[in-house]
Amino acid sequence: MIEIVKSIDLSEFEFWGNAKVFRSELTSADMDVIEDNLDAIIASIPEDIIGWNRCFKPYDETLVNDVFAYCQDYVVPVLGYNDYEEFLEEHSTDVLINKML
Repeated sequence: MIEIVKSIDLSEFEFWGNAKVFRSELTSADMDVIEDNLDAIIASIPEDIIGWNRCFKPYDETLVNDVFAYCQDYVVPVLGYNDYEEFLEEHSTDVLINKML
């Protein structure tokens, strides 16, 4: 068995499940900010949520996906929101306005 490690931009990562939904709510600029802060975001997530042994670099695909799928409250503060609920409230309005234009 071999281990292959590759570097990609977070915006190119192929999310699945709930993470794909959260990713669809983010702009390219949001993804850049999240990528720049990903180490701090992962470090802020309690071990009982993310697992202490999963936080070592290089991060695996499942960890990155799980952060987007289950830890939105730890991600959105780097975008200026208090929590995921506040993020959704603002983005729901933005999506409705853009659809009407």
